[in-house]
Amino acid sequence: MNLLRLPAVQAASMDAVQIASEAGIVLASGAAVEVEGTGGGVELVTPDQQMIRVLQDGSTWHMPRTVGPVRLVQTCERTIAVRERVPYDIRYVPEQSAARGQVVVWKPGTGGVRERIYRLLYVDGTLVSRVLVSDSLLKLPADDALAVGKSVYRGGATNEFYMEATAYSPTVQETDGNPWMTASGMKSGRGVVAVDPKVIPLGSKLYVEGYGYAIAGDTGGAIKGDRIDVFFYSSGETARWGRRWARVFVLP
Repeated sequence: MNLLRLPAVQAASMDAVQIASEAGIVLASGAAVEVEGTGGGVELVTPDQQMIRVLQDGSTWHMPRTVGPVRLVQTCERTIAVRERVPYDIRYVPEQSAARGQVVVWKPGTGGVRERIYRLLYVDGTLVSRVLVSDSLLKLPADDALAVGKSVYRGGATNEFYMEATAYSPTVQETDGNPWMTASGMKSGRGVVAVDPKVIPLGSKLYVEGYGYAIAGDTGGAIKGDRIDVFFYSSGETARWGRRWARVFVLP
């Protein structure tokens, strides 16, 4: 019951994702958002703009002495937890025991989990404060290590394609979202390429003519059929690659 007939806090009717979005918290694709705690009360605003709590959770009254006009406001405090995937890297390790032109996955990678805790303060239904309380890794990502034969590619592919090869760099404009996150969970980097999984399954080990060893680790809205998108760290390298046709070998 609202005994003082103050405005209801608007955030009360929102779900967790909407609360986070309305508060300006940037959420990655697939992020999990949870409201971990709420609190509220009534506070008195003095002429010098100090806020003094006079009613908390509808149970405790404390009315201080003040000089001059005052006003009562309704407050609401929420604690928001945001948990997101952390992509993992790929490391290419030259290995004599790997056959020529062969890439061997000898240590699979796993993504990590990052948690951010925010404290939000609303006054009369308006957000007035957002504080990042903590930012921590609940689970560290483990890199995907690939052993690569030192010799150049000499054959032995299980499949071969002649594909239109474009290039991209880690910018928001050139990706469908987070430039460092891929569809497979690994981190974008040299050697990670985008494919159409209906043509080349994600996780396939590849050799791209003119580019080198790679792994099919990402997808893209424009990457359909016999198309492949190779990764470079700079826009200059991307421009030099341009758009070309290249042979793509699927390795065992």
